[in-house]
Amino acid sequence: MGNRYDTGVVVIGTGFSGLGMAIQLRRTGRRDFVVLEKAGDVGGTWRDNTYPGCACDIQSHMYSFSFEQNPGWTRSYSPQPEIWDYLRRVTDKYHLRDHIRFDTEMTSARWDADESRWHVLTHNGDEYVAQYLVSGIGALHIPHIPELPGLPDFKGTTFHSANWDHSYDLRGKKVAVVARARRRSSSSPRSHRRWRHSPLSSARRRGSCRSRTTRCRTGQAPLPPGPRRAAGVPGRHLLAAGSTGDRFQRTPGPDETGPADRQAPHGPPDQRPGPARELTPDYTMAASVSSSPTTTTRR
Repeated sequence: MGNRYDTGVVVIGTGFSGLGMAIQLRRTGRRDFVVLEKAGDVGGTWRDNTYPGCACDIQSHMYSFSFEQNPGWTRSYSPQPEIWDYLRRVTDKYHLRDHIRFDTEMTSARWDADESRWHVLTHNGDEYVAQYLVSGIGALHIPHIPELPGLPDFKGTTFHSANWDHSYDLRGKKVAVVARARRRSSSSPRSHRRWRHSPLSSARRRGSCRSRTTRCRTGQAPLPPGPRRAAGVPGRHLLAAGSTGDRFQRTPGPDETGPADRQAPHGPPDQRPGPARELTPDYTMAASVSSSPTTTTRR
């Protein structure tokens, strides 16, 4: 039997969502909150995904907190180590570690209408009771391995990009990367020097290096958050793996005009060919904040 802790707010997860919520709570003067994190450090998906070439597909100056800009990004699309370092820095700057309960995984959450409180249970038996429950849970670190024909009989080495085996030497190996475009284009280019690859797996992400002069100028005379973020949009495709209500769907690019193009080339997830259907996430990406059984969801 674990311990009971009464607090005002329980936040789940220490990715961008969870840390952002915790920072705002502190900025408003609240100290009556805890953040539950199942791992031993902050970072969410940027802590867990370490495959070669792991990087963000959103420009660096846009992929950061508006109140905590980072002029030191070395590339226009930040690599995973830099993003993880950024999250750890803001955690320390805003003194969040005192609020975080590491190695503490939430197993259930129950609303008590009589108490008007959430009862959050953890794997070690502890219970956190609070008026507000904020979910910052992500899903991009959870492997989904489709039932591909012949996979159980494959005699070679296999692993998911979310569980990359850095001890395995890929030099001189023939490697097949089975993935949707985003993950394939992330992991393949950085590792292509180590293995033999097909043209399909060699697409490169366009991401130029940011010179020391550019970084210094950004740090010395930063633009306000709005103009700086807007400045990076013209001339580039703005793609988002956004939810349209229930499932992942890519937003149309500037050259796409009609609803038919929005789901091209394979249509809705449940109507796509076998491999594409198997590799398309079927969960909803959303963050929720609730102080009652009626959850307010923001997509």
